[in-house]
Amino acid sequence: MKKVIKTVCVAIGWLLSFVWPPFLEQFFESVLAYIHTGLLSRRCKSWGRYSNIAWGGRITNPQFVSVGKENIFLRNTVISATPALFGKDPVIEIGDGCRFGERNHITAVNRITIGSHLLTGSYVLISDNAHGSSSTDMLNIPPLERPLVSKGEVHIGDNVWIGDKACILAGVQIGNNVIIGANSVVTKDVPDNCVAAGIPAKVIKTFCSDNGQNIQ
Repeated sequence: MKKVIKTVCVAIGWLLSFVWPPFLEQFFESVLAYIHTGLLSRRCKSWGRYSNIAWGGRITNPQFVSVGKENIFLRNTVISATPALFGKDPVIEIGDGCRFGERNHITAVNRITIGSHLLTGSYVLISDNAHGSSSTDMLNIPPLERPLVSKGEVHIGDNVWIGDKACILAGVQIGNNVIIGANSVVTKDVPDNCVAAGIPAKVIKTFCSDNGQNIQ
């Protein structure tokens, strides 16, 4: 029965493709994004002008989230802030002109700040926390029951490009004008003007000026 329903639905979609031009699909996606943005943005601590989050995106505890202007969050982005773990409220602050790829996850129990003009690929994780520590006692507890812990804040500078499926973990500071390679796991600070990649991520290239000197 399921195969029959699936076949019928595909056939309906195939027939609609003759009378449903792509621009209409894009138009309705945009309308849904604007409606969804209106629903979520009012609850945030602040939400800049012309910032939009696509249908399917979620913001947990939006009262701790500040978003600048002209940001775009593509489908199924999740922004979550978990309060009252360290005696202070969590903070998520995002600058201006950023574009987050599909299925990004930004999660804070401490503090995450992101500068302006960040670009990310899909499935990027930016997290300042983990479920418990790696101690023996903690490992005997089911992961879902372990308390959230944070090894420090996450700070990302301006003009940063983060490739698909990269992970930015707690206690990390990423400088300005940085490229993080796809599938990288960033566990230590990354300075300005460089490319970092790998597991764990290491600086593999530093951008230089015309006279051969490092740009700092």
